[in-house]
Amino acid sequence: MLASSVEGRCDDHDGPRGTDASLTAEVDGDAPLQQELDRLRAENRTLRQRLAGRSAPEDVLIGADAWRQLVETLPQIVWITRPDGWHIHFNRQWTEFTGLTLEESLGHGWNPPFHPQDRDRAAAQWEEATRTGEPYEIEYRLRRRDGVYRWMLGRAMPLRDPDGTIVRWFGTCTDIDDLKHARSELDHNRALLRLAGSMARLGGWSIAVADQRVLWSEQVYEILGYPVDAQPDLDGSIARYLPEYRQQVRSALDACARTGESFDLEAELEAYDGRRLWVRIIGMAQYGTDGQVAEITGALQDVSASKEAEQRVKLLAERLTATLESITDGLYTLDRDGRFTYVNPRAQELLQQDADELLGRDVVDAFPGVSGTEVETAARRALETNQAVLLDEYHYPPLDTWFQVNFYPSKQGLTVSLRDISDQHRNQQALRERIKELQALTEINALAQRVTDPQELCDLTARMLVEAMRTPMETLVDVTLGDASSGRVVIPPDASTLVVPIRVDGAPGGEVTIADATGAPFLAEEESLVRTVAETLGLWEGRRRASDALHRVNQELNEANAQLAEAAERKDDLLSMASHELRTPLTPTLGFLEVLQQRGDNLTEEQRLAVRVIRNNTRRMLRLVDDLLVGSRAASDVLVARPEPVSVRSVLDDVLEELDDTVAEVRSSIGPDMVSVDPRHLGQILVNLLTNATKYGDPPIVVSTVDAGEGRVRLEVADHGPGVPADFQQRMWYRFEQRDRGDTRTSSGTGLGLAIIKLLAETNHGDVTYQDGDPGAIFRVGLPAPDPA
Repeated sequence: MLASSVEGRCDDHDGPRGTDASLTAEVDGDAPLQQELDRLRAENRTLRQRLAGRSAPEDVLIGADAWRQLVETLPQIVWITRPDGWHIHFNRQWTEFTGLTLEESLGHGWNPPFHPQDRDRAAAQWEEATRTGEPYEIEYRLRRRDGVYRWMLGRAMPLRDPDGTIVRWFGTCTDIDDLKHARSELDHNRALLRLAGSMARLGGWSIAVADQRVLWSEQVYEILGYPVDAQPDLDGSIARYLPEYRQQVRSALDACARTGESFDLEAELEAYDGRRLWVRIIGMAQYGTDGQVAEITGALQDVSASKEAEQRVKLLAERLTATLESITDGLYTLDRDGRFTYVNPRAQELLQQDADELLGRDVVDAFPGVSGTEVETAARRALETNQAVLLDEYHYPPLDTWFQVNFYPSKQGLTVSLRDISDQHRNQQALRERIKELQALTEINALAQRVTDPQELCDLTARMLVEAMRTPMETLVDVTLGDASSGRVVIPPDASTLVVPIRVDGAPGGEVTIADATGAPFLAEEESLVRTVAETLGLWEGRRRASDALHRVNQELNEANAQLAEAAERKDDLLSMASHELRTPLTPTLGFLEVLQQRGDNLTEEQRLAVRVIRNNTRRMLRLVDDLLVGSRAASDVLVARPEPVSVRSVLDDVLEELDDTVAEVRSSIGPDMVSVDPRHLGQILVNLLTNATKYGDPPIVVSTVDAGEGRVRLEVADHGPGVPADFQQRMWYRFEQRDRGDTRTSSGTGLGLAIIKLLAETNHGDVTYQDGDPGAIFRVGLPAPDPA
């Protein structure tokens, strides 16, 4: 198949396209069909020679017996038309094939048997031929009398008189249906062959021994990156291989040409586009009629991907080996007969044998001590179940080593990992030996949580220590804690004794005494246990004493709190009463002063100044009284807000009129104007913010409102002073907290202003915050906006 693909590229067909010669390449390998075509071509040539130069009248041409006999005996459909294309004759093959009579077919009656998809195309092409006088050739489908369509090759040549005038058209229809299907199948097979070659990266080649002419299939051109119009040569092809492979390739070709020896080798080459490729080259001899090698044919396959995979596998194996050699666990492998196939260095160390002594030996032969043990049982179970098996602990007496052993089965056998856990095993044994002691210590700690009587704790601790100490022995224990004791014991003269002091808050608080009547010395673990018990008892006693002291302090604090509450209640009552009593005479006094100021036309300038000063001080006194009243009501939980829609601008105007010249320069920038608040509370908030800005800030003072979103309006009062010191910002919201301005002016007032702002804002479901300005202080009061409904 590869050879035919190469030959198909290189065929040079004789004859012009459009003649029967164009079919030659399509029927290679089908001798009967080729012979039939050769015969038809010969008959056509004979017929054309006979007709050339003749211009007999229509009745004479059709009536000639020899002519009729020739036309009727041809296996093809033959038809004749006038110069304008009007059909005047069909041979019997037409009527037998189509089932039409001669009369039905004359003129344009020949068109209906054509396939509907080919009918218009055939008619148009025939019309073009009769117009131009050019030979007519077309492939179309023609309906047989049984209704089956078959492919036909239609051809027509014009017959001319000596002057070159067309006198008739002579045409034939040749059945090419089988050839058409064969050609389609051949094209399909070639496409499949090209697809397979492309997928396998496989192509065919041949070398003629006589002239060393090289032919490549399309796949070889593609693999080597050559232009499709390039003509390969033998020396140039071999030169593409890397130097270390060129002689090998040339020797294989020479041997095949001389002796017919086939070859199969791999080599690396440089493709036309500069890529490095690994290729597999297969070649075999093709012999001529003289018995000598005439041609070498073969295949070339791109195996670069498999080579790269092979290199990756090799590298992975090297890395795996390096990993196995360096891991801290012992690792060895056994085949399914139990023989060693690999032993890493750590396994050699643990097994105390070199790999050379173990490889190939049976594991039971190398280590007879494992026969019949749980190790052998576990290994068999892993192989039978094809599942990993783990032995947490296994002691191998000949090596006096405790191992953790894992068995991992595979098709090849077992992979076994070893870990030396001897130290871990000894530690676990020691740990188990101390479990009893630790349990006792846990119980003593639990006792310390629930027992409150020192005498009971001493007695219980002594009994538990007796149970926790090692046996057999006679243990005597005495626990003394403060004034409590488990009872003095008489210690034998030859007994070994251990006395551990108990310290409570750094001071002596008792001791734990243990005596062993057998005289055996105490172990370090036992001494550690007793010291831990002593520390636990000291902590218990310290907590008990601290608890007693705390209880006494709590009692004293409760008594003090009761006294403070009583004093605060009396203070609030006094403030409320004093505020009411002070406001009663101040209110009318302020009214008379305002009347006097408005109607005092007969007053001197000095008298008017005195009236204004008295009025301002009276107003200031009323504000102080109002602050005291608000504070008193808040302390008594009787402060109530009655919110309603209020205009900020309107309240601000009233406040500025009331404050008159007692505040610095005030500017306003009112955005949203309406808030939901108790109007008295909003007025007091503005009064306190403005007076606070006047006392501690610098003008101008800016009052503004902005939409804070989510149905809230933010009221802001900003000044241009030094701002609030950082260390005072947390305390400034507390009642009676005051600070100095820091210059010649000193603050005055009750220290309730900001506390009352915060209280009034929160009472009206708002909030208040502070932020340093640049410069100055910015106080923000968030208040609800009125309900849109």
